[in-house]
Amino acid sequence: MKGKIEYEVQENGCWNCINRHISKGYAMIRFNYKNYYAHRLMYELINKVTLKADIVVRHTCDNPLCVNPAHLILGTRADNVRDRI
Repeated sequence: MKGKIEYEVQENGCWNCINRHISKGYAMIRFNYKNYYAHRLMYELINKVTLKADIVVRHTCDNPLCVNPAHLILGTRADNVRDRI
């Protein structure tokens, strides 16, 4: 395996990813020669699953840099939109 998720633990329990970031505030990581959103990759690795493209990994903490598995839940794009409102 190539790549690793690097993070800093925050007082609020978030694990802020310190890998490279993209414009919308989400962290990206290159893993096994493919680019991933760090929070999505963390969810897949911890839960030993491969997510379909239509599944969203949501942040219960509303912090797009967080990769703490305890803060990540699955949902749909509609769930994610409702969370923002």
